[in-house]
Amino acid sequence: MRLQEKWLDYLYDELSLEEKLSFEQLLKEDSDLKEDLQAWQHLLKLTDQSLPQLKVPKALTQKVLNQIGLHHSWSYRLKEFLSPLWKGVWVKPAMGAAVALLVVWLVQGNRSLWDTPQVAQSPTEQAGASFASARRNLQYNNQDLFIQDAFNRRKPQFPAMGLFPSFKSRQNQLPRVSLASLGSSSSNFSTSSNLGTSPLVEDKLGQEVELLDVIAEQQIARWKHQNALTLRSVGDCIGAAEQLGDLIQQHPFYPLKIHAMAQRLDCLYQSGEEDKALEELKVLRELSPSLSLVLERRWNS
Repeated sequence: MRLQEKWLDYLYDELSLEEKLSFEQLLKEDSDLKEDLQAWQHLLKLTDQSLPQLKVPKALTQKVLNQIGLHHSWSYRLKEFLSPLWKGVWVKPAMGAAVALLVVWLVQGNRSLWDTPQVAQSPTEQAGASFASARRNLQYNNQDLFIQDAFNRRKPQFPAMGLFPSFKSRQNQLPRVSLASLGSSSSNFSTSSNLGTSPLVEDKLGQEVELLDVIAEQQIARWKHQNALTLRSVGDCIGAAEQLGDLIQQHPFYPLKIHAMAQRLDCLYQSGEEDKALEELKVLRELSPSLSLVLERRWNS
Protein backbone atom coordinates (compact mmCIF):
# COMPACT_ATOMS: atom_id res chain seq x y z
CA MET A 1 0.00 0.00 0.00
CA ARG A 2 1.32 3.45 -0.88
CA LEU A 3 2.21 5.92 1.84
CA GLN A 4 -0.43 8.35 0.60
CA GLU A 5 -3.19 5.74 0.92
CA LYS A 6 -1.96 4.76 4.40
CA TRP A 7 -2.12 8.41 5.41
CA LEU A 8 -5.77 8.70 4.42
CA ASP A 9 -6.70 5.40 6.05
CA TYR A 10 -4.94 6.46 9.25
CA LEU A 11 -6.82 9.79 9.34
CA TYR A 12 -10.19 8.07 8.96
CA ASP A 13 -9.18 5.16 11.30
CA GLU A 14 -9.48 2.46 8.61
CA LEU A 15 -6.15 0.67 9.21
CA SER A 16 -5.84 -2.63 10.99
CA LEU A 17 -4.06 -2.75 14.32
CA GLU A 18 -0.84 -4.10 12.80
CA GLU A 19 -0.82 -1.54 10.00
CA LYS A 20 -1.60 1.25 12.46
CA LEU A 21 1.34 0.33 14.67
CA SER A 22 3.73 0.17 11.73
CA PHE A 23 2.51 3.54 10.46
CA GLU A 24 2.95 5.14 13.88
CA GLN A 25 6.49 3.76 13.98
CA LEU A 26 7.07 5.40 10.61
CA LEU A 27 5.80 8.70 12.03
CA LYS A 28 8.32 8.55 14.85
CA GLU A 29 11.14 8.21 12.35
CA ASP A 30 9.96 10.94 9.97
CA SER A 31 9.34 14.27 11.78
CA ASP A 32 8.16 16.07 8.64
CA LEU A 33 5.55 13.44 7.95
CA LYS A 34 4.34 13.66 11.54
CA GLU A 35 4.05 17.46 11.31
CA ASP A 36 2.02 17.25 8.11
CA LEU A 37 -0.27 14.66 9.63
CA GLN A 38 -0.90 16.79 12.70
CA ALA A 39 -1.75 19.80 10.52
CA TRP A 40 -4.21 17.72 8.50
CA GLN A 41 -5.79 16.31 11.67
CA HIS A 42 -6.30 19.88 12.91
CA LEU A 43 -8.04 20.71 9.63
CA LEU A 44 -10.38 17.73 9.97
CA LYS A 45 -11.16 18.71 13.53
CA LEU A 46 -12.20 22.19 12.40
CA THR A 47 -14.47 20.85 9.67
CA ASP A 48 -16.15 18.44 12.05
CA GLN A 49 -17.29 21.24 14.33
CA SER A 50 -21.03 21.72 13.89
CA LEU A 51 -22.97 24.93 14.29
CA PRO A 52 -25.27 25.32 17.33
CA GLN A 53 -28.78 24.06 16.82
CA LEU A 54 -31.00 26.68 15.23
CA LYS A 55 -33.64 27.83 17.70
CA VAL A 56 -36.15 30.32 16.37
CA PRO A 57 -37.79 32.55 19.03
CA LYS A 58 -41.47 31.74 19.32
CA ALA A 59 -42.48 35.40 19.48
CA LEU A 60 -40.59 36.19 16.26
CA THR A 61 -42.09 33.17 14.52
CA GLN A 62 -45.60 34.23 15.50
CA LYS A 63 -45.01 37.79 14.25
CA VAL A 64 -43.78 36.55 10.90
CA LEU A 65 -46.71 34.13 10.53
CA ASN A 66 -49.17 36.92 11.38
CA GLN A 67 -47.67 39.15 8.69
CA ILE A 68 -47.88 36.32 6.17
CA GLY A 69 -51.54 35.77 7.05
CA LEU A 70 -52.37 39.41 6.38
CA HIS A 71 -51.05 39.12 2.83
CA HIS A 72 -53.43 36.25 2.10
CA SER A 73 -56.54 38.04 3.42
CA TRP A 74 -59.30 39.26 1.10
CA SER A 75 -58.77 42.92 2.08
CA TYR A 76 -55.13 42.82 1.01
CA ARG A 77 -56.02 41.14 -2.30
CA LEU A 78 -58.73 43.75 -2.94
CA LYS A 79 -56.25 46.52 -2.22
CA GLU A 80 -53.71 45.00 -4.62
CA PHE A 81 -56.42 44.65 -7.28
CA LEU A 82 -57.54 48.29 -7.00
CA SER A 83 -54.07 49.81 -6.59
CA PRO A 84 -53.41 50.12 -10.38
CA LEU A 85 -56.56 52.26 -10.67
CA TRP A 86 -55.25 54.81 -8.19
CA LYS A 87 -51.88 54.84 -9.95
CA GLY A 88 -53.37 55.54 -13.36
CA VAL A 89 -52.33 58.68 -15.16
CA TRP A 90 -55.95 59.72 -15.76
CA VAL A 91 -57.29 59.29 -12.22
CA LYS A 92 -55.85 62.39 -10.53
CA PRO A 93 -56.65 64.87 -13.35
CA ALA A 94 -60.16 63.41 -13.64
CA MET A 95 -60.75 63.76 -9.91
CA GLY A 96 -59.45 67.33 -9.96
CA ALA A 97 -61.75 68.23 -12.84
CA ALA A 98 -64.72 66.65 -11.05
CA VAL A 99 -64.07 68.69 -7.92
CA ALA A 100 -63.71 71.87 -9.97
CA LEU A 101 -67.05 71.22 -11.73
CA LEU A 102 -68.70 70.53 -8.38
CA VAL A 103 -67.47 73.85 -6.99
CA VAL A 104 -68.66 75.74 -10.07
CA TRP A 105 -72.07 74.07 -9.92
CA LEU A 106 -72.46 74.84 -6.22
CA VAL A 107 -71.54 78.47 -6.75
CA GLN A 108 -73.33 79.28 -10.01
CA GLY A 109 -76.06 76.65 -10.27
CA ASN A 110 -77.87 77.76 -7.09
CA ARG A 111 -77.58 81.51 -7.70
CA SER A 112 -81.30 81.82 -8.36
CA LEU A 113 -81.96 80.88 -4.75
CA TRP A 114 -80.16 83.98 -3.58
CA ASP A 115 -82.30 86.37 -5.71
CA THR A 116 -85.27 88.03 -3.96
CA PRO A 117 -88.59 88.40 -5.83
CA GLN A 118 -89.34 91.91 -7.16
CA VAL A 119 -92.71 93.71 -7.40
CA ALA A 120 -93.83 95.83 -10.35
CA GLN A 121 -91.92 99.08 -10.47
CA SER A 122 -92.22 102.43 -12.17
CA PRO A 123 -89.85 103.42 -15.01
CA THR A 124 -87.75 105.37 -12.55
CA GLU A 125 -87.63 102.48 -10.15
CA GLN A 126 -86.85 100.12 -13.03
CA ALA A 127 -83.83 102.24 -13.91
CA GLY A 128 -82.65 102.07 -10.32
CA ALA A 129 -83.36 98.35 -10.27
CA SER A 130 -81.34 97.88 -13.44
CA PHE A 131 -78.45 99.70 -11.81
CA ALA A 132 -78.81 97.52 -8.68
CA SER A 133 -78.99 94.39 -10.81
CA ALA A 134 -75.84 95.35 -12.68
CA ARG A 135 -74.12 96.09 -9.39
CA ARG A 136 -75.25 92.70 -8.03
CA ASN A 137 -73.95 90.93 -11.12
CA LEU A 138 -70.64 92.67 -10.65
CA GLN A 139 -70.54 91.41 -7.06
CA TYR A 140 -71.30 87.88 -8.28
CA ASN A 141 -68.47 88.10 -10.80
CA ASN A 142 -66.09 89.35 -8.12
CA GLN A 143 -67.20 86.49 -5.89
CA ASP A 144 -66.48 84.02 -8.70
CA LEU A 145 -63.03 85.49 -9.08
CA PHE A 146 -62.48 85.22 -5.30
CA ILE A 147 -63.51 81.55 -5.27
CA GLN A 148 -61.34 80.75 -8.28
CA ASP A 149 -58.38 82.57 -6.70
CA ALA A 150 -58.81 80.63 -3.45
CA PHE A 151 -59.00 77.39 -5.44
CA ASN A 152 -55.80 78.24 -7.32
CA ARG A 153 -54.02 79.06 -4.08
CA ARG A 154 -54.88 75.71 -2.56
CA LYS A 155 -53.78 73.67 -5.57
CA PRO A 156 -49.97 74.02 -5.11
CA GLN A 157 -50.22 72.51 -1.63
CA PHE A 158 -50.21 68.98 -3.14
CA PRO A 159 -48.31 69.28 -6.46
CA ALA A 160 -47.43 65.59 -6.69
CA MET A 161 -50.65 64.09 -5.29
CA GLY A 162 -53.54 66.13 -6.73
CA LEU A 163 -56.40 67.13 -4.43
CA PHE A 164 -56.53 63.94 -2.38
CA PRO A 165 -53.25 63.25 -0.58
CA SER A 166 -54.84 60.38 1.33
CA PHE A 167 -54.64 58.25 -1.82
CA LYS A 168 -50.84 58.54 -2.05
CA SER A 169 -49.32 55.19 -2.95
CA ARG A 170 -47.32 53.59 -0.17
CA GLN A 171 -45.90 50.71 -2.15
CA ASN A 172 -42.41 52.25 -2.19
CA GLN A 173 -42.45 52.25 1.61
CA LEU A 174 -43.01 48.48 1.91
CA PRO A 175 -39.88 46.62 3.14
CA ARG A 176 -39.09 43.20 1.65
CA VAL A 177 -38.56 40.22 3.97
CA SER A 178 -36.65 37.15 2.77
CA LEU A 179 -36.90 33.87 4.68
CA ALA A 180 -34.57 31.23 3.32
CA SER A 181 -35.69 28.84 6.06
CA LEU A 182 -39.30 28.66 4.86
CA GLY A 183 -38.33 26.53 1.85
CA SER A 184 -40.85 28.22 -0.43
CA SER A 185 -40.11 29.27 -3.99
CA SER A 186 -41.78 32.62 -3.33
CA SER A 187 -40.04 33.63 -0.14
CA ASN A 188 -40.61 37.37 -0.42
CA PHE A 189 -43.46 38.89 1.56
CA SER A 190 -44.38 42.58 1.88
CA THR A 191 -45.12 44.06 5.28
CA SER A 192 -47.27 47.17 5.09
CA SER A 193 -46.13 50.20 7.05
CA ASN A 194 -49.67 51.23 8.01
CA LEU A 195 -50.82 48.08 9.81
CA GLY A 196 -50.81 49.71 13.21
CA THR A 197 -47.20 49.05 14.25
CA SER A 198 -44.66 51.78 14.84
CA PRO A 199 -41.60 52.20 12.56
CA LEU A 200 -39.33 51.25 15.47
CA VAL A 201 -41.11 47.92 15.94
CA GLU A 202 -41.00 47.24 12.19
CA ASP A 203 -37.26 47.99 12.04
CA LYS A 204 -36.65 45.65 14.99
CA LEU A 205 -38.71 42.94 13.33
CA GLY A 206 -36.79 43.39 10.08
CA GLN A 207 -33.45 43.05 11.88
CA GLU A 208 -34.59 39.88 13.63
CA VAL A 209 -35.77 38.37 10.35
CA GLU A 210 -32.46 39.23 8.64
CA LEU A 211 -30.55 37.58 11.50
CA LEU A 212 -32.75 34.51 11.15
CA ASP A 213 -32.05 34.46 7.42
CA VAL A 214 -28.25 34.61 7.98
CA ILE A 215 -28.37 31.76 10.52
CA ALA A 216 -30.43 29.64 8.14
CA GLU A 217 -27.98 30.28 5.28
CA GLN A 218 -25.04 29.23 7.45
CA GLN A 219 -26.89 26.08 8.44
CA ILE A 220 -27.51 25.22 4.77
CA ALA A 221 -23.82 25.80 3.98
CA ARG A 222 -22.82 23.57 6.87
CA TRP A 223 -25.11 20.81 5.56
CA LYS A 224 -23.50 21.04 2.10
CA HIS A 225 -20.04 20.83 3.66
CA GLN A 226 -20.93 17.73 5.64
CA ASN A 227 -22.50 16.14 2.57
CA ALA A 228 -19.29 16.73 0.61
CA LEU A 229 -17.21 15.13 3.38
CA THR A 230 -19.53 12.13 3.34
CA LEU A 231 -19.04 11.69 -0.41
CA ARG A 232 -15.30 11.91 0.07
CA SER A 233 -15.31 9.33 2.85
CA VAL A 234 -17.00 6.79 0.56
CA GLY A 235 -14.47 7.40 -2.22
CA ASP A 236 -16.47 9.76 -4.47
CA CYS A 237 -13.83 12.48 -4.82
CA ILE A 238 -15.36 13.90 -8.01
CA GLY A 239 -18.76 14.36 -6.38
CA ALA A 240 -17.17 15.84 -3.27
CA ALA A 241 -15.18 18.33 -5.36
CA GLU A 242 -18.31 19.44 -7.21
CA GLN A 243 -20.24 19.80 -3.94
CA LEU A 244 -17.45 21.85 -2.38
CA GLY A 245 -17.21 24.05 -5.46
CA ASP A 246 -20.93 24.75 -5.28
CA LEU A 247 -20.54 25.60 -1.58
CA ILE A 248 -17.72 28.06 -2.23
CA GLN A 249 -19.60 29.88 -5.02
CA GLN A 250 -23.04 30.14 -3.38
CA HIS A 251 -21.87 30.88 0.19
CA PRO A 252 -18.93 33.31 -0.03
CA PHE A 253 -19.20 34.25 3.68
CA TYR A 254 -19.11 30.69 5.02
CA PRO A 255 -16.74 30.64 8.06
CA LEU A 256 -14.97 27.45 6.92
CA LYS A 257 -14.67 28.52 3.29
CA ILE A 258 -10.86 28.30 3.22
CA HIS A 259 -10.92 24.76 4.63
CA ALA A 260 -13.54 23.80 2.05
CA MET A 261 -11.24 25.15 -0.68
CA ALA A 262 -8.35 23.03 0.63
CA GLN A 263 -10.50 19.91 0.71
CA ARG A 264 -11.77 20.59 -2.83
CA LEU A 265 -8.20 20.89 -4.12
CA ASP A 266 -7.24 17.62 -2.47
CA CYS A 267 -10.30 15.90 -3.99
CA LEU A 268 -9.39 17.23 -7.44
CA TYR A 269 -5.84 15.95 -7.04
CA GLN A 270 -7.01 12.53 -5.87
CA SER A 271 -9.46 12.23 -8.77
CA GLY A 272 -6.71 12.82 -11.37
CA GLU A 273 -7.35 16.48 -12.17
CA GLU A 274 -3.89 17.57 -11.05
CA ASP A 275 -3.59 20.52 -13.44
CA LYS A 276 -6.86 22.03 -12.23
CA ALA A 277 -5.87 21.50 -8.60
CA LEU A 278 -2.50 23.21 -9.10
CA GLU A 279 -4.20 26.12 -10.87
CA GLU A 280 -6.66 26.67 -8.03
CA LEU A 281 -3.88 26.24 -5.49
CA LYS A 282 -2.59 29.69 -6.48
CA VAL A 283 -5.73 31.27 -5.03
CA LEU A 284 -5.49 29.26 -1.80
CA ARG A 285 -1.81 30.19 -1.45
CA GLU A 286 -2.80 33.87 -1.22
CA LEU A 287 -5.58 33.24 1.32
CA SER A 288 -3.87 30.65 3.55
CA PRO A 289 -0.19 29.88 2.93
CA SER A 290 -0.15 27.29 5.74
CA LEU A 291 -2.93 25.15 4.26
CA SER A 292 -1.45 25.38 0.78
CA LEU A 293 1.90 24.21 2.20
CA VAL A 294 0.20 21.21 3.83
CA LEU A 295 -1.40 20.27 0.50
CA GLU A 296 1.87 20.59 -1.42
CA ARG A 297 3.70 18.39 1.07
CA ARG A 298 0.90 15.86 0.92
CA TRP A 299 0.95 15.70 -2.85
CA ASN A 300 4.74 15.48 -3.06
CA SER A 301 5.01 12.66 -0.50
